[in-house]
Amino acid sequence: MSISRAQLIEEIAALPDEGLPRAYALLHGLRLDLAAADSSLEPAPGDSQPGSATAAEDFAGAWADMSDAELTGFLDEVFARRRAAFTDRPER
Repeated sequence: MSISRAQLIEEIAALPDEGLPRAYALLHGLRLDLAAADSSLEPAPGDSQPGSATAAEDFAGAWADMSDAELTGFLDEVFARRRAAFTDRPER
């Protein structure tokens, strides 16, 4: 499947503003992965490599657009799932 830059730009332009951070993170991560796979491609200045402190800091802002109630609900669910996953495990 061949896609032009113009088609990609058109799709990005059609995204709602709240979807832009996810789209950026996806495209940025893809570009870094491709650069890592092809040593002839140099990362742009300021790029963070996956697993670096800067990469984690970049991702940390992903929760900024959640309301406190949404974040609390999300964390409650994560903790409940982890508790269930680890309490139902047989002893080793």
